[in-house]
Amino acid sequence: MSKDLRVQIEGLPEQIKVSSYKTKVPLVLYWRDGLDVIKHLFTNPVFMPCMDFRPYQEFEGPDGHADHAWEIQDKLPPGYSFVGVIGASDKTPLMIRTGNKEMHPLLISLANIHAGVHMKATSHVFALIAARDGCVMSDLRGDLCMIHTPLVAWIADYPEQLLIACTASKHSPISLAVSTQFWDPLPHSPQICSHTIDAIERACAISDHCDIASFYKACQTLHLNGVVELYWMDWGDACPSHFLMPDALHQWHKFFFNHPITWSINIMGGAELNL
Repeated sequence: MSKDLRVQIEGLPEQIKVSSYKTKVPLVLYWRDGLDVIKHLFTNPVFMPCMDFRPYQEFEGPDGHADHAWEIQDKLPPGYSFVGVIGASDKTPLMIRTGNKEMHPLLISLANIHAGVHMKATSHVFALIAARDGCVMSDLRGDLCMIHTPLVAWIADYPEQLLIACTASKHSPISLAVSTQFWDPLPHSPQICSHTIDAIERACAISDHCDIASFYKACQTLHLNGVVELYWMDWGDACPSHFLMPDALHQWHKFFFNHPITWSINIMGGAELNL
């Protein structure tokens, strides 16, 4: 065990040095090849009884998203299949008051694995990575399959969604709406990837992206956060307006308990609600 641990430690990448921006402490990157992680999950025999290999439809969604799996499959040549990639990320504190160390883990899983299994942390369905498109890989039965890996979902809170969509604060990461328009009764146009890429190109034409202060000002005028290279930009048809999932924890659960419940208690009284 000690020899294996030493080999793993020696195989870690060196520190990242950013030339155009000084950090208080060096940044350290731990990464895995995304496609290798997908292969590991796809070939893991533990998931054999709870993995789907063909798209199917359970209901018709109001916005047509229930057909998304069918649309992806229809674009592939005969004999090809796909595994939907689910991503998740969030900034996590490691130490408080003893160095204030933080990490920014990036995890992926497969949409082919049943949702009930995803909910169990002990199933290890989500794996850490640092993804490329598909290739030939062996499935759980040992058959070789030509598999494509479209990005179908990403789980993140609102600040993280802004980072992923390259959108400035107080803007929607999935539409062209700003904070003052969030309560509009009609939906705004989606934040499609071509719109974001065009805005980044305009910002780069205005200012050199290596000059962080000047470039950030140019990005703010275009409602961008300053990110230049989007990891999902060449990931097939990936678009934040499609793969970003609602922040159920903060937008639904915490909002309900922190606001409607509090308002109801103040209006009716706790004793009345208990009845």
